[in-house]
Amino acid sequence: MSTFPKLAGLFSVFALALLGLHLSYVYFFIPTDAQSYKFVAGYVFLYILTVGLFGMVTWMRTYDEKKMGMAFLVGSGLKMLLSLLFILILVYNQVPNYYGLAMQFMIPYMLFLVFEVVFVLKLLNKSNE
Repeated sequence: MSTFPKLAGLFSVFALALLGLHLSYVYFFIPTDAQSYKFVAGYVFLYILTVGLFGMVTWMRTYDEKKMGMAFLVGSGLKMLLSLLFILILVYNQVPNYYGLAMQFMIPYMLFLVFEVVFVLKLLNKSNE
């Protein structure tokens, strides 16, 4: 099986489990209103960016393994800029409780980043063998 479909499936399970934990936390511990579930858009946004980054890195692995680390750095930088833009849109649109939404966005961002780094390190170790 190719690396990308296997990785995308594994990441999808990870993202859905994290989203499920987050939804259950919000449901049971935070007073519910329409604002409480806006963080799901952040999960979708981060999921699309992360799967795109995985695709770019695995494509670069087949194209030129020596540039795979550089592709990850460029993709991570682009993901960070787009995430910052996402948060700034929340701030400038004066979304109520944007600080809470920004924090709920940054937690999955960091966990997805850890998943990405582990993935790239495994690919780099395989390419060095």
